[in-house]
Amino acid sequence: MSIILNILLAPLIGPMKGLLWVAEQIKDQTDTELYDDSKILVELSELELRLDLGQIELKDFEAQEDVLLQRLQKVREAKKNDTV
Repeated sequence: MSIILNILLAPLIGPMKGLLWVAEQIKDQTDTELYDDSKILVELSELELRLDLGQIELKDFEAQEDVLLQRLQKVREAKKNDTV
């Protein structure tokens, strides 16, 4: 009976399972990018280079640096909480 039920419901359940799989893949990719501290470190390096080259003023550098450092701290805290 279970086999027949699975066959009859396959056209309805199959696409739903596929959609759930796609949603899970999107979530995993988003989490990976969101919690990737190496990208933030690269942004900090690029920001410092722009300051050294005179492309931005110290005031703008400090404001952008604060934002990036806060993001970095949140990412590291989130990673720490996930591993504990």
